[in-house]
Amino acid sequence: MGIDPDPQAIRRVEHLGSRGHVASLSQLSADSMPRGLDLVVLSHVTEHLRDLSLLSKVQSMLAPACLLYLEVPDPLGYGEYRRSSFYYFDSEHIN
Repeated sequence: MGIDPDPQAIRRVEHLGSRGHVASLSQLSADSMPRGLDLVVLSHVTEHLRDLSLLSKVQSMLAPACLLYLEVPDPLGYGEYRRSSFYYFDSEHIN
C-alpha cells in the first residue's frame, strides 16, 4: 500500500497492482490508517515534516516485530550529483 500526497504517484502504485491513498501523514485519520503492517518505508519523508510527532501515526500502523525503514538525503553527498544550487534548501525541505 502506498500513501503519498501526489495523486500521480498513487496512480502509478495502483497501476502496478497495489492500493494507494492520496494523503500526507498529517492528513491521515485514525480510521483511514492501515494497521498491523510488517514493513513501513519512509523514503525521503521525514525531511519534509515540521512536526516529528507525526511519526507516532506511523508507530500505530506497525505490527509487533515489524520493520521501519527511514531514508533521508545525505548532506555529505550533495556535491556528488548535479542539481540546481541549494536543491535541498527550499521551502519543501526542513533543514
